[in-house]
This record gives sequence, structure tokens and C-alpha cells, in this order.
Amino acid sequence: MIVEDDESTRALLHAALIRCGYDVILTASVAHAERSAEAEQPSVILLDLDLVRANGMRLLTALRKNKACRIIALSNSRAEFVAVQALDEGASDFVAKPFGIDSLLARVRVALRGALSLKNERPPQGLLELGPWHIDFETYTAWLGREPVRLTPTEHKLLVALVARRGSAVSHRELLRAVWGPESSEQVEYLRIYMRQLRRKLEAEPSHPRYLLTVPRIGYRLCAEER
Repeated sequence: MIVEDDESTRALLHAALIRCGYDVILTASVAHAERSAEAEQPSVILLDLDLVRANGMRLLTALRKNKACRIIALSNSRAEFVAVQALDEGASDFVAKPFGIDSLLARVRVALRGALSLKNERPPQGLLELGPWHIDFETYTAWLGREPVRLTPTEHKLLVALVARRGSAVSHRELLRAVWGPESSEQVEYLRIYMRQLRRKLEAEPSHPRYLLTVPRIGYRLCAEER
């Protein structure tokens, strides 16, 4: 599904995707995008964050309700904080305009593979209790003691990947593939940003973590026992 109110960009994307054999849904408004996403359940959404008559970030949050869908956010902005906010709100990728169409199509292929694997994947169930943490995998909610902490979809996926290998070192490459897809294994800076955010939310002393540990030159480890 393409959510884009600029006619020339929408036509360019539509032609390129049709040429590659994809079924494409075109939308240009928030109402149409929400209705189409609900009715058609697209595997991948290309979402322009710079919609003239709407807040693209709010629409991203609404579209994120379909957890089996991958969203690629597009924007005229090249500011890092815009990319970080989009990823925080649940986008699986961020592409600044102007973009090369071949590069974008490669990202669509990666997103599609991720979406298909999500549809066949059982999400984690129940609660994790570790020291002062209580994490509910159904609601993306955690508690630090009695204080509730809301996790973003990206933070949640990163935590799930660490929980799955609890007590073992998980490499940067494994974590990047688990969270951002199989062709994202070199974007280590994404990982550093989200580990900092997780530590700020879940560690009593983020600069001296007790549970979310760095394994030098390898990756990260979720400590199985209190230190």
C-alpha cells in the first residue's frame, strides 16, 4: 500500500511496484489509508510522513496496529530525530527523499520477507519476571517495581530477541536481523540507540546496567541472574 499525497511521487512508486509484479493499493488521505489497511491487510506500507493534510507520525501509529505489516516511512527530512521517531513509532525502515527507486525496491523486498515471516511467527506469550522487572509481551508494557513503562514496538522486538537467548551473548548481526530484517546486519548504530533507550527505561542505573549487558566486540546479553 502506498500512502502518498504527491501525485508524481505516487505515480512513480505505483509504476515501479506494478512493474515488479506487486499488487498495489493507492491512498492519499488518512481516512482512506486507515480503511484500506483494515480491509486489505497489506504486507508492506510505504508511508509519506509529510502528508499535507495530516500528521504522518500519528497515521504511522494507527497503521502499526497491524503487527504483521512492515511500514517503510518516507520523508523529505534527513534529520536523525525524524528517523528515530519514525522507528520508535513502529516503522521498520526510514528512507529520506529524494531516493533511488532501485534502492527503495530493495528495501521493499526486505520488508516483504520480514512481513511474511511475522505472519508465520507466534508472538511471545505471558509475563517475564526478572529482578524488579515484570514485562507483558501482549501489551508491550513493563513495570520497573510498581512504575509502568511503555515500550515502543522496536524496543519490544529487541527485548524479545534478547529474552529468547537469555543468558547468552547475542551478536550485533543477530539482533539487527531479528529486529530490522535480514539485510540490516550492518546498521549497528540503530542497535546502540535502542539499547540506550531500553536501559533508560528498564535499568535503575542506565550507565551501569545490571541486566542489559554489553559483550565487547560481540553484541549484548540479557543477564539470567541478578548481579
